[in-house]
Amino acid sequence: MSKRKSGVLLHITSLPGPFGLGELGEEAYRFVDRLVDMGQSVWQVLPLNPTLDDGCPYTSPSGRAGNASLASIQRLIANGYLQEADAAALRAVPRDSIPFMEVLPLRNRLIRQAAQNFLDRNSTDKNASFDAFCSTQGSLWLDDYALFSALQEAHDNTPWPEWPAALRDREPNALDEARQRHAVRINEIRVEQWFFDCDWRALKAYTNDKGIELFGDMPIYVAHNSVDVWSAPDNFLLDDAGQPYVVAGCPPDALSVEGQRWGNPLYN
Repeated sequence: MSKRKSGVLLHITSLPGPFGLGELGEEAYRFVDRLVDMGQSVWQVLPLNPTLDDGCPYTSPSGRAGNASLASIQRLIANGYLQEADAAALRAVPRDSIPFMEVLPLRNRLIRQAAQNFLDRNSTDKNASFDAFCSTQGSLWLDDYALFSALQEAHDNTPWPEWPAALRDREPNALDEARQRHAVRINEIRVEQWFFDCDWRALKAYTNDKGIELFGDMPIYVAHNSVDVWSAPDNFLLDDAGQPYVVAGCPPDALSVEGQRWGNPLYN
């Protein structure tokens, strides 16, 4: 017989804290302790994937990567990858009403800066945890995601079907050239993902040790402008130019008399 459970739905970004948005830091652990005090047993966190420009976690450029903007600024400072003064702009953000889409770029720039500082240090003092992360996750998803993200930035965040045909179609020579040209940014993105992974695993272990289950969520479909579709186009119903010729949606109902057109490519 299953046991009935009670919990709270709260996305990480909604946690309080001094760095503009909620993060996988001290306030997350404090929230877990509050759940225990309240007799709760579930924390529903919603998707934790990276987001596109609209900040929506249900439209992600990757179904496997983590949202690096959630990495703990506090821990990056403690580990010496950032200085206290680096976070001054985030500390100045008002806490009563957060301008989400203004704060997000500030956090992303800071986390990138931390990644650059880590790589400078790692060039002489190798980090076994980071190397193991790249070794185990690289061929599964990390390498493709880092390359895709670097190419997105290099093309002003235009969707991948609008890239030069050789990159759009993943011609091997074009990809090899891109990996060399964007090697620095690709490594930074790997580090940013490692930051997230370390913070998430530590929080998950603490949460589970306290008897709290983490309840995630994910979209039914992946986004068209995603590494998932770009790296495996044969898995989706696309034309020769990479555009979907049929997309997901739902028929008319009480919520929408005209139905909804979500725009996600359908699986092949």
